[in-house]
Amino acid sequence: MTDPAGASAAPHPAAAVDSDIPAGTTEGGGPTRPADSTIAAGTTPTQTASHADVWKPVVTAAKVLVPSTLLASLFFYFGLRYTHDHYLQYGLDDAGLGFSNTDYIVRSLNVTIQPARLVAFAAIIGVAFHVGVCVVLRALAHRRQDADRRFARILGAALVVLGVAGILVFWSPGRLGTRPVTSTAWWLVSVLVVIYGAYLGWIRYRPEDRASRYVSDALHEREGKVLAAVLLGMAVVLVAYGAFEFTRAYARERALQQALRNERTPWAFPLVRVYSRVDLALEDLGVAEERLQGGEDEYVFRYVGLRLFLHDNDRLVLWPSQRSPRFGMFILRETDDVRVEYQPELR
Repeated sequence: MTDPAGASAAPHPAAAVDSDIPAGTTEGGGPTRPADSTIAAGTTPTQTASHADVWKPVVTAAKVLVPSTLLASLFFYFGLRYTHDHYLQYGLDDAGLGFSNTDYIVRSLNVTIQPARLVAFAAIIGVAFHVGVCVVLRALAHRRQDADRRFARILGAALVVLGVAGILVFWSPGRLGTRPVTSTAWWLVSVLVVIYGAYLGWIRYRPEDRASRYVSDALHEREGKVLAAVLLGMAVVLVAYGAFEFTRAYARERALQQALRNERTPWAFPLVRVYSRVDLALEDLGVAEERLQGGEDEYVFRYVGLRLFLHDNDRLVLWPSQRSPRFGMFILRETDDVRVEYQPELR
């Protein structure tokens, strides 16, 4: 190429050098770095990574502590309900016995193991049922076109109707003469049946009729996602509520059953004698009182025929052996003026 004056134009030195470098690479052969538009002004990639490393332990701790705190709170609540209902059968208030949070959590094991076992058993049955339904749907799909879709829609609609009926029937505990724990369990099962029926009939196979297409066209994509998230959240809340009510009803029933069992087996609690330096005035409760010969610093009164129900936090929970424990108990604080002696009993 020549310039207008007729002289040949020599190439620029820099242009000659750049022409030998492949596109997308630097002189050293490494790839070119994209523009630093994604890095905040005044910061470097090292500083950004260090900030992420600072927040990583916080996020990890939140993932661990939040579920553990929630579980501990649930265990505490169920232990509190069980303890309160159990001691209420004897006319006692558990708040006056000085139980700690650990005591309530330990007592919750009596009322959470059985519901957890039932949930695991129900999960196994549900998985087996779903596998059977999938096998039937696959067999129908090979025999006739759209037969699996119609069967899923019919079965899903039947399950939804059946589940809604169960929710309405067992909405209030104790309906139809059933126990509260039974009615709450059936209510939870009904909720799960509705959720599974909706999944089987309308989510596993998306409906393709005119009404379904009209609704899907009327909603924007974001609106559909929001509605799906709302429905999923409602389902989670209903299932959690049902499980909570079932466990609470079981805790109350277990407390009553334990009280009746203690009434049938009073020999499970030891006989004790109580020595005291002062008169405890237990004659009105039917407790035999014996006055002993002794000085001022010695024990003067002895009470026999008592059974020890609980000894905790310097408190003695006792009841007369000739009466039922549900007739009433009394609390005796353990001090230097009171001494307890266990009495052997032959069975």
